[in-house]
Amino acid sequence: MSRAKFSQIERAAQKGDFIELEYSSPQIENGKIQKDGFFLGQGYLIPGFEEKLEGMVAGEEKSFSLRFPETHSQENLAGKEINFKTKMLSVQKVELPQIDDQFAKSLGNFENLNSLKENITKGLKMEKEIKESQRIRQEILDKIAEKISWEIPEILIETEKNRMLEDLKINVRQKLQISFEEYFKKINKSEKEILESFQQDAEKMVKSPLILKEIAKKENIEAKEDEIKEKVNQALGSYPDPEKAQKEVDPERLKLYIEERIKNEKTLQFLESFSK
Repeated sequence: MSRAKFSQIERAAQKGDFIELEYSSPQIENGKIQKDGFFLGQGYLIPGFEEKLEGMVAGEEKSFSLRFPETHSQENLAGKEINFKTKMLSVQKVELPQIDDQFAKSLGNFENLNSLKENITKGLKMEKEIKESQRIRQEILDKIAEKISWEIPEILIETEKNRMLEDLKINVRQKLQISFEEYFKKINKSEKEILESFQQDAEKMVKSPLILKEIAKKENIEAKEDEIKEKVNQALGSYPDPEKAQKEVDPERLKLYIEERIKNEKTLQFLESFSK
């Protein structure tokens, strides 16, 4: 979409147009004016809102009210009649580029459209293979974990459960855009119950690196010095300011981290080989 051409049009907005909009409601954030841009008709906002915008021209203002769905994530708005004031800032026509050899060349090192298609097909195939590999690896680790009866320190499991809870809180805030307290009410569970539900997954997360470490030790799987050095250089080179990274990054800690990752990858490849 970054190569699409956006151009202002004088006519009234209709489905498929890209619009820029200002809107506010006295019942939402104390009437704070919000600005947004989206393709009209794709259901970006609450049901009924976008239909009210059809037929508006740039500069036009319009007021209306809508009843929010009973299931809306924000309980203070769910099922209520909400008043809106809107202003159409711009209506734009979107012209997509012609998909041809010239387009393919503009995207990078592609001779023609066929080479672009082949590259996309290859990428999708690789992505599918990676996902399947990850599935097989996890399945092998799970089966190994079922056969062993290690006494894992409870502190490790509790730490993992708390980490999972923090990740969930971040996702709730970023994706659902509601507080964790509201989320508790929605799913009708307490924080304690959520933590307990993480028990099995947390045990797996703790066991997996321990299993890999034990197998690597038994099979004499090691990370070679040149492999570690190459990966360390790649990691440092990926920083926006490599020279600054050299000063700020603890080289010994980075080296140990890279070494562990290489050993884990080799061990996983070793385990995966038994499924072929």
